[in-house]
Amino acid sequence: MTDNSTLTCPECQQGQLLETGDGTLVCLNCGERFLTPQRVCPYCDAENELDAKSCVRCGRALRRVCPRCQTVNPIKAAVCVSCSLAFDTIGHIAAREELRHTDRFSRMAGEISGVKAAEQSQSQQRMDQMWAVEQRRRAALAQQRQVQHQQELRLMYAALVLLALAVATVVVIALLSARG
Repeated sequence: MTDNSTLTCPECQQGQLLETGDGTLVCLNCGERFLTPQRVCPYCDAENELDAKSCVRCGRALRRVCPRCQTVNPIKAAVCVSCSLAFDTIGHIAAREELRHTDRFSRMAGEISGVKAAEQSQSQQRMDQMWAVEQRRRAALAQQRQVQHQQELRLMYAALVLLALAVATVVVIALLSARG
C-alpha cells in the first residue's frame, strides 16, 4: 500500500489526502472524499473511478473546468482555485465575454500579422525587382561608356592621322617652294 501522506488530491491538485479510518481519504484543502481507488459523488454518494468526469449513477459532473484558465476544480468549488473566477452565472457570462473578446483580438492579431507578413513579402519582391532593373541599367550604362570610349579613341586616331597628313603636306609644299 502507498503512503497516503505523500498523495495529493486529484480534485484540487494541492491538498494532502488524510486517511479517516473508515477506508476513505479526505483532502485537507478542498474536503473531497475518496474511496481507494474510487471517488465518491457529492450528490448521490456513488463510488466512481478517480479519473471519472461524471457520476456513473446520477450522471452529474464530478469536476468543473474553469472557462477562463481551463483549470480543473472540485465540482463544489465556488471559485476557481487558479484565477478566482466565480462559478456563478455572472462569472460564466464574464468568462464567455472575455473569451469572445480574446478570440476576436487574437483573430485580429493573427490577421494583422498575416497581412504584415504578406506586405513585407511583397515589399521584398518589389525591392528585388527594382534591384534587378538597377543592375541591368548599370550594366547597359557601363557598356555604353565602353562603346563611347572606343569611338572617342577611333576619332582621336583619325584626327592624328589627318594632322600628320596635313603637316606632311605643308612640309612637302614648303620644300617644293624652297627649291623652286
